[in-house]
Amino acid sequence: MEERILEIVFYLVQHARDHNGRIGPFKKISRDLRSLGFTDSEISSAYGWFLDELHKDDGKLNPIAKGSESVRVLSPEEMQNFTTEAAGFLIQLLQLHLLTPTQFERIIDKSFLLGSEIIDLPVIKVIASRYVFSSGATVDLNWFNIDDSEVTN
Repeated sequence: MEERILEIVFYLVQHARDHNGRIGPFKKISRDLRSLGFTDSEISSAYGWFLDELHKDDGKLNPIAKGSESVRVLSPEEMQNFTTEAAGFLIQLLQLHLLTPTQFERIIDKSFLLGSEIIDLPVIKVIASRYVFSSGATVDLNWFNIDDSEVTN
């Protein structure tokens, strides 16, 4: 279930990014998510978690230290451990700051421990959700251009 909630959080972050920091209205988002097959319970859990995290630390979800924004590229050897979809999802989680660079590296390291098993999209969602929800979020909403003067719906 955590991986489904992570999918909704991922959706909410993308939605906020696409709508200049606005994450509402809840009824329309809920309707869209239900049409994608999510239950009311999953939607409520994800939305509640997202809003709880949003209200921590002045609109940041466990802020990532600012520094140079580098782009992490998976090496051919690392890519052998993931399907294209799983690698893409993992990179998107990093780019959306749902994972810290350290968490991202830990997931890659753990993939090597699985040996010859290739990690697909459902498995990466399970693994990533454990990192996102066990250690708190890492989304920095400042890149949505949210400041004290804007209202988050």
